[in-house]
Amino acid sequence: VCGDYGQLPPVLVSAEHDDYEKLYESRYAFTSSLWNAQNFVYVVLKEQMRQIDKAFAAKLDRVRMGDVSVLKEFRQNDSKSDTAVTLCTINRTADEINKQHLDALPGQHVYEADSFDGITNDERPVPSTMVLAPGELVMFVNNDKEGRWMNGSLATILACNDDCVEVRMHDGRNMAIRPVSWPIYRS
Repeated sequence: VCGDYGQLPPVLVSAEHDDYEKLYESRYAFTSSLWNAQNFVYVVLKEQMRQIDKAFAAKLDRVRMGDVSVLKEFRQNDSKSDTAVTLCTINRTADEINKQHLDALPGQHVYEADSFDGITNDERPVPSTMVLAPGELVMFVNNDKEGRWMNGSLATILACNDDCVEVRMHDGRNMAIRPVSWPIYRS
């Protein structure tokens, strides 16, 4: 069992909400009696893999642990830079900001998912339709089986082709990204 249990509670699809509420006092796994019965040994990982800016990472950790006093330090860097990261509390706000940036870019290309048959909107790992454009900053939402990127890796789109999207990873590597599949498992 591994994960960052200080993050948001697990994402539940609508069909799971009622069952969880009946069985558990919280959505967090570590609050269940089954969790406590396992006598897990805890290991705390301390090396940041996604943030190279140590001061920024420390501020993010403070917010994650509930220290909202650090938020004013984020605001002092409030700028309209194309590379600025905006922390959002809800996805809708992030989507609106991202759409404003995308609308300013020429050369948009529309990609459609092959199939989401029987999958509800809240079960989809990504939207069924994605609009991308050269110059757009993107974040990966999966781990590559070959280890070329991980969930949270950033890249800038170089070109949008019918069969792939060419990107420059933030470490400087260029690569062609092709469609991937995500199986959905149900218990």
